[in-house]
Amino acid sequence: GFSRTLSFYLKEQKRVILLNIFLTLIKSILQAIAVFFVFLAFGVKVPIFPVYIISAIITIVSLIPITVSGLGTREASAAFLYSLIGVKTSIVISVYIVIIFVHYLIGLLNMLLISKKVMN
Repeated sequence: GFSRTLSFYLKEQKRVILLNIFLTLIKSILQAIAVFFVFLAFGVKVPIFPVYIISAIITIVSLIPITVSGLGTREASAAFLYSLIGVKTSIVISVYIVIIFVHYLIGLLNMLLISKKVMN
């Protein structure tokens, strides 16, 4: 079960766990940088550290199985958390709509590329 697998990885696969932690940290940093740049594109300069912390909180909130893929909960959480540091709700919602659009666009392009490779 889970405890046996966890024990195995903690004893035998420490490099895999450390690699996973490292890659997760890199992903979180890149995600925060992307949000930071989308805010800049909207003409709003938000300090990078609060963006990183808020992005991490939003990631955790979006994992709560209330909606499909965290849609709505992510944006509501972002609107609330960024309002605490003085960012207008309309800007936050716009930023997160752009981010969702880009994520889905990348997913669609990947799907098309993979299906093209499978067909050949």
